[in-house]
Amino acid sequence: MASLVRSSYGPYGLKRDTLRVDVDEMLTRYGKKAESLSQNRDFYYLLNQFVAEFQDSHFTSRVKSRHVSYLGFVTDRIQGKALIDEVDRDVLPKENFPFTSGDEVIEMNGRPVAEVVAELGSYIGSGYKETQLRSATMFLAYRPSTTVPPQYGAVKVKIRSREAGVTLELTLPWRHKGGKVMEGPEWGGGLVKSDYLNLAVDDYFESFPRTEKGFLCSPKTRIDPPKGSTLLLASPFVAYYYPTPKGNVGYLRIPHYSWPSNQQKGVYDKYEWAVQQLEKNTVGLVIDQDHNCGGKVNFLEDMVKLFADKPFRGVEFQFLATRPELITFQNFLEEEEPNTLGAVAIGRIVDAVETAWRARKPMTQKITYHGDQLLYPNGVRYTKPIVVLADEMSGSGGDAFPAMMQGIGRAKIVGTRTMGAGGHVVEAAPLSYSGNTVRITKSLFFHPNGKPIENNGVTPDYPYTPTEYDFLNGYACYRKFYTQRVLDLVDPGAAAARAVATLGGGSVLGTAAIAAATDDANCP
Repeated sequence: MASLVRSSYGPYGLKRDTLRVDVDEMLTRYGKKAESLSQNRDFYYLLNQFVAEFQDSHFTSRVKSRHVSYLGFVTDRIQGKALIDEVDRDVLPKENFPFTSGDEVIEMNGRPVAEVVAELGSYIGSGYKETQLRSATMFLAYRPSTTVPPQYGAVKVKIRSREAGVTLELTLPWRHKGGKVMEGPEWGGGLVKSDYLNLAVDDYFESFPRTEKGFLCSPKTRIDPPKGSTLLLASPFVAYYYPTPKGNVGYLRIPHYSWPSNQQKGVYDKYEWAVQQLEKNTVGLVIDQDHNCGGKVNFLEDMVKLFADKPFRGVEFQFLATRPELITFQNFLEEEEPNTLGAVAIGRIVDAVETAWRARKPMTQKITYHGDQLLYPNGVRYTKPIVVLADEMSGSGGDAFPAMMQGIGRAKIVGTRTMGAGGHVVEAAPLSYSGNTVRITKSLFFHPNGKPIENNGVTPDYPYTPTEYDFLNGYACYRKFYTQRVLDLVDPGAAAARAVATLGGGSVLGTAAIAAATDDANCP
């Protein structure tokens, strides 16, 4: 693992400079820990902890196992608390487990939840502390053996009821599913160009429990649409618009940028149609990119074209400057049709890698997958004010899209800081002896302001942390907040005129519906 870091880990220089991570010191320290272990299995998880110290959402070690230990409910981190999200009533009938969504888990086996979360977090690498803590909280009652050690026997869980105001302690058995032996798919081996276009953290989420009704990477919406909304699409993503005193505001869900190749064009065509309808019928737009797990660079850049108002540079990368990387990009160049812009662009990357390699620099200069070519706005595009919703579970491409929109001055960001997963990731061969599977970050990419995304993410222009009330009430206060932020960006005179015209034109959307979109009396 240490050799892999030295030879193939793109952000190592950044981590060494900013986090003071030193692989030689770690090798000595973890070597001493390994000597004290009594089981091979413990060593497999020690490797996970080794990788987690790099604080990189892309760089992962996974134990070969399909085993999961679970209690029958799942939790999420809301305002620093471990709240129950869902309960499996087939496993935990209400008469035996009188708790429900919103109740707080406060202790496990006499240990405060914060202490248990911190321990689980030691196995989870993340570009942002809040992402790590939220991820660890989701693993409190659902332990995937790929990431954290399995649990056996029973556990005493202390839970505080939100409605009854009482705290009870229950003893719950750890249940199990999946194989008990260490197992998993064999490594396919080899790299293709699509691996290098991959800005996804779906691997980060693949072992997560079903939280927030499956909203992670999902085209569905967790936000209740206001009454009187006009639905444009429910699939393959949600799009609608709703009335406000200044005119209709649009909502567009972007869950990821990883659509299967045979669906990608069809999905993009639907986004193009939805954008056209929103351009016609709204004064401002909310793009919901919360819990976005990223995807392909080219699809992401095409999505930015639907909103850009001027030519812009694509996502800027620094690539590893090593001989294997040079050979990889030379192979990609051979696959390109000669005398095409694609060949010119890949040729520029080859030149950049070779120049840096011969100069003995660890990384290339900044370069896009388009070389010096600029990207241009789409023929159909949205021209009005935009806010983009982002949170600590938005990573990689989920970092890059809000960064691009913010950097080209096309949107304001609402929510919390993004994950800070700032490079492309490829799968390495399984480790010798342990067989742990490894995915490793090979590059760095940058915000248009020049700051690396890795460990920095995107800082919101309008910070908002969803509340317990949001969690339990369809994110009504969150909706109120971002609606007001997008309306702040709308030209008041033009918006007022449009609102009068809309309501005066026989709209069936009355004042009660408008109030529902912008005012919630119960918001804190």
